[in-house]
Amino acid sequence: AGGIYQLDAVLVVNRAAGDAVRVGMTFSAMTGIRGWIACGQSVVTIFDGDSASGSILLSTVSGGASTAVVIGAVLEASVAGVIQLQAATSAALSVATYKRGSYVRVYKIN
Repeated sequence: AGGIYQLDAVLVVNRAAGDAVRVGMTFSAMTGIRGWIACGQSVVTIFDGDSASGSILLSTVSGGASTAVVIGAVLEASVAGVIQLQAATSAALSVATYKRGSYVRVYKIN
């Protein structure tokens, strides 16, 4: 149900070399959500969209076919629900895949 949660995630994403990776998430109604996403060696995006469910939060090209994405956030949920991560690429024939070892943890802190 409602409450304040901490989210942390490390994702290993494979896609075609040189193809953009896009990362987003869907979530239930939030009173507040604030966080950041880092990808590759230098791209960091801050997000604070309480109603940004389903949005692409980060879109970047990083060298190679594999990259790491790190996410940290604090969420104030107003209802019970589910958080789902999304990944996409920029090319129609390319596929983004989360690899083994990737994880998402959500802790209720209040």
